[in-house]
Order: sequence, then C-alpha cells, then structure tokens
Amino acid sequence: MPTPNRHFFIHSHTIPFMSQLLSNTDAKTAAKLIQEGKVVVYPTETSYGLGALASNAASVHRLIQIKRQPPKKPISVLVSSVKMARKYVYLNATTRRLLRAFGGKKPLTLICPKKPGALKALPGTTLAIRISSHPFARALLRYAKEPITATSANIHGETELFDSTQVLKTFENRIDAAVNAGRLPSKKPSTIFDCTTRQIIRKGPVSGKEIRKAMR
Repeated sequence: MPTPNRHFFIHSHTIPFMSQLLSNTDAKTAAKLIQEGKVVVYPTETSYGLGALASNAASVHRLIQIKRQPPKKPISVLVSSVKMARKYVYLNATTRRLLRAFGGKKPLTLICPKKPGALKALPGTTLAIRISSHPFARALLRYAKEPITATSANIHGETELFDSTQVLKTFENRIDAAVNAGRLPSKKPSTIFDCTTRQIIRKGPVSGKEIRKAMR
C-alpha cells in the first residue's frame, strides 16, 4: 500500500510539504535544527529568511544551492547583540553609534570588516550584519548563540516572500523546516550601509538622513 503524502493546513489551503513545519513560538527547536546543520525558513521584520549557521560551510553551501545564488555573492547575517558582533567584525565608532540607534529597532544592515578567520564559510573580507527587531528572529539568535544567515527566502533574482504558503510552494521539500508565521507585512528589504566607505549600498526603510543624524 503506498504511503500517503503528508499535508499541513495553512490559511485553509492544503500543501504537500515533506519538511518539518514549526510553530511561530518554537524558536528553540528551529535553533536546534540550525545548530545541527539544517536550513530553516524563519520570519524577520522584512520578509521570510533562509537560516543556516553562518559558521557551517556545508550548510551555507546548501543554502546557496537552494536559493540558486551565485557562490561569491555576499550573504548577510543576523547577530543578537553588539557583543556577538564584536566576535566576528571590527566595530568602529560609527558602527557602534548606528547599532545603538537602530539595532533591534529598525532594519539596517551594516557592512563591516571581518576579523581574521571569522566565518570562513562566507565569502569576502567584509560581513553584513543586522540586529533584528522581529521577536522570533531575536529568540532564534538567543538559542543559537552565534550568527545565522539572514538572506531572504526566495530564489535569487525573484521577489521576497511574505506568506508561508508562498514559501512552501517555492521551496517544497528542499528545506529542512519552515516556521509558519502566516502572512508577514509586505515591507522593503533593510537599508544596507557600508561602514568602511560610509555609503548606502541599498536604499530601504532607514533613510540617509536618519543614518547621518545617528553618526553625529
């Protein structure tokens, strides 16, 4: 007798899904899976994100394949605090001011110089970091205790995903687990500011005026 397909009900739709589906309150399980080298979709303040342990080369490589992203394209990470960030990047006075002003409050990603030997799985000599304001993402970082990739949960070149239904249809059984936070508010991706050149790389919710004011 054939094994029946597993289904989960999301927004009254039935979707075949062979990966683990997690509650939007189960950050501890999501973090455990990520620590084990799994790739997990989770909610952030901007969209759904693809989470892998940033120090795990095999997990990062798999994430790149899942997202169909060019291998040398930079991948941003979430950190839980300034203290965590200091372990992996150099923080100058400008960076510290911006983290105090926006970290955990508004979506601002900062490009900083990487410390020698830090997160070798991620390409480049700089690292893009963000302290999320989303409660689930913050809890995820507390349990994981180290940086997690924050790249958006979409196929490279396609639009960001804000609905769990879309996430499951896009990735099917290629991810290990997904957090069902339902429909997220449609928002712009985070502003990206390069602290080494003091230039905005990507415009977003945090304006140049706000950044300049915080740097004073």
